[in-house]
Amino acid sequence: MKLEQLRQIVVIEKCKSISKAAKELYMRQPALSTSLNSLEKSLGIQIFQRSPQGVTPTEDGKRILETIHRILNDTDSLMQYSSQNDPENLTGSIKVSISPIYSHLFFDIITRYKEKFPKVDFQIAIYPFVRIKELFQHGEYNIAIDYVPQRTLEDEKFSCYKLKTHKIRFYAGPLSRFYNREEVHLEELREERFLAYSKSYWKEINKGLKIRTMPIFAGDTGSITHILRNSDVIGALADIYEKLDAGNDDGRPRMLPVREVEDYSFDGFLIYPGNRQLSLLEKLSVRFLKELLMELE
Repeated sequence: MKLEQLRQIVVIEKCKSISKAAKELYMRQPALSTSLNSLEKSLGIQIFQRSPQGVTPTEDGKRILETIHRILNDTDSLMQYSSQNDPENLTGSIKVSISPIYSHLFFDIITRYKEKFPKVDFQIAIYPFVRIKELFQHGEYNIAIDYVPQRTLEDEKFSCYKLKTHKIRFYAGPLSRFYNREEVHLEELREERFLAYSKSYWKEINKGLKIRTMPIFAGDTGSITHILRNSDVIGALADIYEKLDAGNDDGRPRMLPVREVEDYSFDGFLIYPGNRQLSLLEKLSVRFLKELLMELE
């Protein structure tokens, strides 16, 4: 059994196909199949169930894959141990997903991280939490920054750090009949069209709001502002939105004075896998991003 074989297994798991994994590894498919068969024979366990559609882990395979991930993470930690006091010398790959709620921090996070860890292959993308669960499960992403109920994180066995608490506010553009109202009641809005960041975000906040219509979704500040300015929809957004859309023209979306939502809020979290030991690079990245987010927010 070699480390290279274990790394190959992880790529097969990610690609869900031996042929696709072979292309990613720049190997011939028969050679990769032989390597997989050899490892399965030495372990006495079938790791993957083969089918014309691809491969899926067996129940034994799932347990083996968890162990393989731990071995590779520990190996990475050992190889990087000598550089632990000098982030500039650390190498490796870190992938971070952020919720649309935090999209305004996208470029700040990239810039500051690359300044701290110049040799690390750092990638950042915007994904909803339902996708993050899959990416964590397959080892494709290391860290997520998202609004998720803490009980959900506990159920999924994720580890996390709590970030800033944000209040939910309603915003409307000049085409909304509520735009110039000095007072608006929540009951008046329950049949209106709404705008929210994502399905998971809406599902959670609407437990208390009880809006009866299906919202539309937008994941970045530019799209949100465009929709609010050019339609009569109402945005159920984080209080940070008012700072992001800093224009002062007549068409700027404004916050509606809805007293019943004064106490609605949510917490952001820095999330990482809780079912395995983190590599040294992951630990340092989590620590750095936690401090950075507390500063930027």
